[in-house]
Amino acid sequence: EGAGTPEANGLYKRSGTFKGAPKYKKSATYKGEDIEFLLYRYHLCDVTRKWFISIVPDGFDPGCGPHIDFYYSAGTEDETTPPRDGWLRIRRGQLPAPKVHVQSSRDSQNDAIN
Repeated sequence: EGAGTPEANGLYKRSGTFKGAPKYKKSATYKGEDIEFLLYRYHLCDVTRKWFISIVPDGFDPGCGPHIDFYYSAGTEDETTPPRDGWLRIRRGQLPAPKVHVQSSRDSQNDAIN
C-alpha cells in the first residue's frame, strides 16, 4: 500500500516459492499492457538477500532476464515474509515506497500480501 507507482499497490497472492522463500503475484495493467507484478526474495551475487517488487515476463525466473524492478528491501536467509517497512525505490518505482502487510491464513499456501 502507498506506493507512488499505483499499479504496484494491491493484494499479492501466494504463488509458490522461489529459492526457498514464498513468492507472491498480482495482476495489473501497466502502460496499457496486462502484466503480473511479482514480490519475491532474491539471493544476490554478493550473498545478500533482498525482496523485490518487479514485473517478470512469462518464461523467466525472478531476477533473471528482462525484468523491471520497482522497489526493494533488505532480506535475510531466515526470512520467509517480506518486511513491512524499509522499502526503497529502484529503477521504475516512484516515491513514496510502499508498506507491505502480510495477511496470513491457516494454509500458508493461501497467504496474501497487501
